[in-house]
Amino acid sequence: VEFSQNLVELADDLDEKEKESLIQYHKMLYAVTVEKIVEIYRCENQEQNPPWMQPLPLAKMRFLTPKSVAALTERVQKEVCADLRLMSKVARESLLVRWAGKKRDRVDEILVRELQEEESVWTDYTLDEVVVKDQMTDTILDSLVEDTALVFSRIYSKISKKKK
Repeated sequence: VEFSQNLVELADDLDEKEKESLIQYHKMLYAVTVEKIVEIYRCENQEQNPPWMQPLPLAKMRFLTPKSVAALTERVQKEVCADLRLMSKVARESLLVRWAGKKRDRVDEILVRELQEEESVWTDYTLDEVVVKDQMTDTILDSLVEDTALVFSRIYSKISKKKK
């Protein structure tokens, strides 16, 4: 899918630099919009992870994909506006302001935004789960090998006693 300059309506009173700037702005919006749409529907062709890895929530992701053009348009508009900082990403900020009961300065706003963006890193335990599963697998395998060696040594000692 390519961007077409014919889709952009340019006013006659603009000079060449302004027209070029407007076209570049629309190209950027078009590219971001296409990127967002591809990101939204990426789960449609995605396959499930192998059994030993953390399963992907494909059913939930497919359920959350927009089913109509209006829903898709609304979601893409929200995400593009959030990326361009035209509106806040999270509505919880206003809730925090009401809860705290104080007017926030610019530093507080930056801190809250950074904390909200980093929250998923702090609450995502998938990597920890994989490490624990690997450790458990190693422990179980070591135990099985040790038990098997013990059983074989007992069998060998019984055979050697019978021969004597």
